[in-house]
Amino acid sequence: MVSAMHLSVCISILLQQLSLSSGKVQRGFMELGSSPDDNHPWQFLSKFGYGKGVGEYKMRARLTEQWQGSSELTETRNDGFQYLDFDVFLDEQWPQVQAAPVCAVRSSEAKKTHPFHMAESGEWSDWATGTVAQNVRPHIWYFVVSNCNQALGTSPFILEYEIHMTQVDGSEFSVEMRSMLSWNSFVLLCFLPFIARFCARCYTFASSVGGLHDVIWVLAAAIALQFTAQVLHTLHLWRYQSDGIGLHALDLSSEILFMFSQVVQTTLLIAIAMGFTLLPSRDGCVVVVKWIALLSLAIHAALVSFSKMGGESDSKFHENEGAVGWVLLSVRLMLLGWFLVSTQSSQQEGGLRLHDFLQRFRLAGLMYFLAYPLLFVVVQVFAAYLQHPILQVGLTLMQTSSVVWLAELFLSRGTYFKVSTLSSSVLPGSHGAGMFDKRA
Repeated sequence: MVSAMHLSVCISILLQQLSLSSGKVQRGFMELGSSPDDNHPWQFLSKFGYGKGVGEYKMRARLTEQWQGSSELTETRNDGFQYLDFDVFLDEQWPQVQAAPVCAVRSSEAKKTHPFHMAESGEWSDWATGTVAQNVRPHIWYFVVSNCNQALGTSPFILEYEIHMTQVDGSEFSVEMRSMLSWNSFVLLCFLPFIARFCARCYTFASSVGGLHDVIWVLAAAIALQFTAQVLHTLHLWRYQSDGIGLHALDLSSEILFMFSQVVQTTLLIAIAMGFTLLPSRDGCVVVVKWIALLSLAIHAALVSFSKMGGESDSKFHENEGAVGWVLLSVRLMLLGWFLVSTQSSQQEGGLRLHDFLQRFRLAGLMYFLAYPLLFVVVQVFAAYLQHPILQVGLTLMQTSSVVWLAELFLSRGTYFKVSTLSSSVLPGSHGAGMFDKRA
């Protein structure tokens, strides 16, 4: 019976995570031990970064349907279910709290403790409300529910909870998210004239040579993916601003599409490094690159989805926190190694003119491939509430700068145009200069 209850609750928790963001109206389920001696009498609920001033929070809970009126719960009060503790911890004490024994020692570190009572019938408890005030700098506050004062039965029980957290001005954004809507809106507005100019240049280029080369189409796909991701994420933040929840489907889709844009771009860089468009003998390498790109897409999509499905965590301060971030870093470094080896091989096969271009191309590619690993490592030294904005702004600048550079590289009549097949017009009867022997 209990196993069936647990299975039902697990399915409910999964559906809850799929339908909600990590937003600061947060709802979910938690399993709590029935006594202080149980394995789980103390459970982390959520965290929120408050700016300077007086912020507010409120929390309520109720027994899930499976445990309402259960004979396993011991009623020791005439007016219903005995109370639980709602504890609030400051980030400066949180490491000591985690290292301390459960219950008494941990609870003593709480800045505030609110007792709240739940009816055995499964009705919602009254709201446990409070405020936090800080004048020096922002802090992250942690919210916990514990059962450290009494035995409530013979086995763990499941609670449904709801917690709201707001800034001094009523904003639902945690301090690390407060500038993200403005930043994403600004990037989106800047993207529009860039896309308009890119399309106009593509039209001019196609008119002059009779069509667009594959590399330009691939770059256009990367730009379209990034732009779509930017639109979806901005819409999610816009909705989040009004309800503290946002649209999880849009948030997840934007993360995946942004990651896909990066994968398409890295694939394009590696293909050129291997000699695609530069060395006629290397055109067959595209098949290998495509398979590697598909594998990379699958890995990145799985990592992003896993990160999103992980739910709220006391140690997660940005999307690529923990094992997901380190796996992504490892993948990027392996792709960097492939890029450098391929560039070196193409330099050896190409002539002096191609050698000079690949020198500059390798430097630009090196900066792109190292951007994420460097950002991921550097943000670790910053305060927790600064890590998300630094990483998000850095990654957006990296990706945007790279597509602007590639657009200029492909659509101008510069060195790459002269040494690659882009200079070979597809108009009937024309003879492009790009198919010359590059060893000459």
